[in-house]
Amino acid sequence: MAKGNYNIDTASYERLKKMSKEDVNKLLNNVYKEGIEFGKTQSTMKDKYVTESELKDILSSIKGIGTTRIEQAITLFKKTNKERSKNND
Repeated sequence: MAKGNYNIDTASYERLKKMSKEDVNKLLNNVYKEGIEFGKTQSTMKDKYVTESELKDILSSIKGIGTTRIEQAITLFKKTNKERSKNND
């Protein structure tokens, strides 16, 4: 979540105070949906994470690391990603 605060101007605050609960819920849901859509356009998962095949290539380039160690690392990699995805749901 981004750090910082959003400060509402006085005129908007006065309009917000006069809204019904239903109108406020609609407003908040629209703001949330717009934020999600904006986030989707600003980043992709592909840009943030190393794939399994990329990790294999990286580890293969290190002298002294054999296929057994690479497979062990890939297994831990998969386990960590699985745990992260469970925690993010």
